[in-house]
Amino acid sequence: MARTFEFAVLRLVPDVTRAESVNLGLVVFLDGTVDVRLGEVLTRARILYPELTDAELSTGIDVLRRLGSVPVSPAERHRALSSLGAFVLGPLGTFNVGDDKAEAYEAQVSTLLNMFVAAPRSALPRPRIASKLATEVRKVFRREKVLAAIGDAGALSEHKIVPDWPIPSRPSIRADLALMNGLMRVCELVDMDLDDDGPPPPALFAGVVTLDVAQREVHAAQRVFAYRAKGPAARIDEALALARMHASDIVDWQNSTERESFVHAWVTAAQLAPSPAQR
Repeated sequence: MARTFEFAVLRLVPDVTRAESVNLGLVVFLDGTVDVRLGEVLTRARILYPELTDAELSTGIDVLRRLGSVPVSPAERHRALSSLGAFVLGPLGTFNVGDDKAEAYEAQVSTLLNMFVAAPRSALPRPRIASKLATEVRKVFRREKVLAAIGDAGALSEHKIVPDWPIPSRPSIRADLALMNGLMRVCELVDMDLDDDGPPPPALFAGVVTLDVAQREVHAAQRVFAYRAKGPAARIDEALALARMHASDIVDWQNSTERESFVHAWVTAAQLAPSPAQR
């Protein structure tokens, strides 16, 4: 029988005035207890917070487990555990499991850890060679101070724009940009050099496949196909007809109005703090 679970990202926030944090893992609210899972980020955590000892970490997790086992609703437990010293819980979220098998639950938890908790740098996938358009768009978001490191899944819960983001259940497929704040957004950035007779560029097909997988696997509500094209108008229209079958939004990067609207919307979403109800 299908079940819905509520969870929150467990963060280490050594100094709120510096706005620095590390996503340590997940807290899943079960009936009468909590399931606390840590990702492999302790080295990064200790660099940011050198005073953290193994004993202090264990004590903090024990406190979370003990206080999370009181017989009240997940929402009440989340509020009670939202800030415990250097440990902070992110907004309450949900995930669904299709049956009662432990394997199905473990698979969903593993997917969430991959999505929210940054992997060690050595474990990050090698980034693709970025297109000229991707490089240009990254520079725009970097200037706005909303761009995360390449492939840094943990930055999603910090509302950063993640370039070259591996889709958790299909890590070989990577979105050019990903952002989550209220809803999941992905964007593919495609340079298209078309002529009268040649086939469409491989990047076009890679882009629409990525958008389709993002919709299916991570329920991406906004799927942006941003492009820069040159060639016959009829061939460009043909390529965009294919993109529209998979994208929720089409952005012509050479159109200043469309470009500025897209940049403004994503920068605003990246800077927007969660509402009190989401915290």
